[in-house]
Amino acid sequence: MDKKKQYQLLCKLEIKDEKIKIKEPFNISYIFMKYISDIPDNNEFYQDDIRVYMSSIDELRENNSGYTSDVKNSLEERRTKIKDYFKNKLVALTPISQETDEETYYKGDDIKVIDVKKDQDFDNNFVEIPIFSPNNTNNANNFNEFYNLLVDSKTLGQLNNPWRDGAVPEAIVWRDEINTYVFTEIEKCSNNPSGISFTMTSLESVKKENDWLEEYYLIDDVAFIPKDEIMKISRQISKVNGYEDGINSKNNNIETHTSVEEYEDSIFNEFKNKLVNDYHLTYNIKDLINFHNSIKTNIFTVLAGISGTGKSKIITAYADSLGIKDNSSQFNMISVRPFWQDDSDLLGFVDSLSNTYHSGDSMIVDTLIEANNNRNELYIIVLDEMNLARVEHYFSQFLSILEKDAKDRKLTLYNKKLENKLYNSHLYPSEILITENVRFVGTMNIDETTYQLSDKVLDRANVITLQKVKFSERLPREELKKSNVNSRHTSYDNFSKDIYNNEFELTDSQLQFFDDLNYCINSHLPTVGIGWRTLNSIERYVSNIKHFNYNDFNDRDAFDYQLSQRILPKIRGTRMMLDEILDKDSDNGLFKLLDDYNDLSDFELTRAMLEKKRREIEVNGFAN
Repeated sequence: MDKKKQYQLLCKLEIKDEKIKIKEPFNISYIFMKYISDIPDNNEFYQDDIRVYMSSIDELRENNSGYTSDVKNSLEERRTKIKDYFKNKLVALTPISQETDEETYYKGDDIKVIDVKKDQDFDNNFVEIPIFSPNNTNNANNFNEFYNLLVDSKTLGQLNNPWRDGAVPEAIVWRDEINTYVFTEIEKCSNNPSGISFTMTSLESVKKENDWLEEYYLIDDVAFIPKDEIMKISRQISKVNGYEDGINSKNNNIETHTSVEEYEDSIFNEFKNKLVNDYHLTYNIKDLINFHNSIKTNIFTVLAGISGTGKSKIITAYADSLGIKDNSSQFNMISVRPFWQDDSDLLGFVDSLSNTYHSGDSMIVDTLIEANNNRNELYIIVLDEMNLARVEHYFSQFLSILEKDAKDRKLTLYNKKLENKLYNSHLYPSEILITENVRFVGTMNIDETTYQLSDKVLDRANVITLQKVKFSERLPREELKKSNVNSRHTSYDNFSKDIYNNEFELTDSQLQFFDDLNYCINSHLPTVGIGWRTLNSIERYVSNIKHFNYNDFNDRDAFDYQLSQRILPKIRGTRMMLDEILDKDSDNGLFKLLDDYNDLSDFELTRAMLEKKRREIEVNGFAN
């Protein structure tokens, strides 16, 4: 048997006399060890025990313990010493077929003795997992380079430890000085003289702390990890892929829970790199995460700010990173006109003279119809400078239906009774479903030429005000080299994998905060408050931040940003209305409430926005 095409087993001695053989007069000692790790697929090995010759264990031979040479001790004493020694030891070995005139058995080769980790459960089977790193992988010095090799099923390199050709491991691990990632969706493994390669079913991975592997048993290029741990990681990846144990978890009402900050958002990384390298823009990193997470968790997102801050460019870079920028149907940038009065200006109208439906110049209807017919693709509709006209007028029908469940978001183009009379009703039906693969994004200038957003809009949109970045903090030119690499097209199926859909993620303390916040607001502004729609939207947003690994943006930041974006824009009015709620010294004000719940967040952005409103009150007597 070719040893290079075999595998390793993790073994443990059963503390029984019959498992320890000492033959005299030649003093040949060996033990039978039970393997506690799984055997890879496509093997002929079926025996329960591996024979390990004591003379082949270097550590025992070198420490003069007398296991193979101390003939003065009785057999019982020698067995006791062996049992005592292996009580807290494991052995990693390669099983080799051995034939004699009397029997055929497997013996251990390449034996390594390992100290048992504390609190380890040996009823749990271990699995052998290959570990890849810059030291043993061809052309991969970091995770992104390793990921690209997996995408194309490239040869990764040779492993020091044997790995059986054709055997598919339960998982593979990438590990460098910064990160550790675990992949479990492996379809095929090929091992040939040039090295090992994998064909992946999915390229989702779970990010772990860098000392995670130290909890288990490392032998050169492989680790022995409990099978339960690998199955747990596999279930986490299944949830991201939208299935678990063969069941689509998105349609499963059973509540599930996964640990936080274990998944990396690859779409965001592509967006960030595209914005910096190809568009030469410098933004606050939290704003970028905030924008991307809002797109994932809200059907309607608004970017607000003064003119010239690059709001439209951010959205264009986002579409470019998804590979849909040059497809006018998938990325429909609509310039809002100041004269728009109702939804016919956006949607179009029925021409009763020609008995046809005329789609509006915005082409929004065509985009929505195409999205219906291609639900595996992502569509982004942009309302550029959306508050040049009154959003509540031209976007009124959308505002009414976006709050509904996905199956009930039906947009009415015209009276259904007219369908049989219109020549092009087969192209433009009376109703269009706004499907889940559609996202609406608006840009909004804040100046004297525009309209304010009403509470009806604020309730349905995540309004993001971009933070100013100092000119002196612009990235150096040498960091702004154009990548010359086209972004990989991202379908809605892939986009939705980076959306965490679990519910009921807010803690009891967070829910109590919103109760107290609602009471505080209602005490001063009886017509303003927090509804279930807003709370559910906040919960989806915070859950996604907790679930994914954004180094620069955690769930405390998310809580602060959602409060400032979803709640504070509705707190506006005269000095008489807002004086007490914005008073820093008031026991019934918002500043006191934030102090009482400082364990949930530092509320930096929220406090800054409240300060801005206080200054507006002092100067203008009114705050927006």
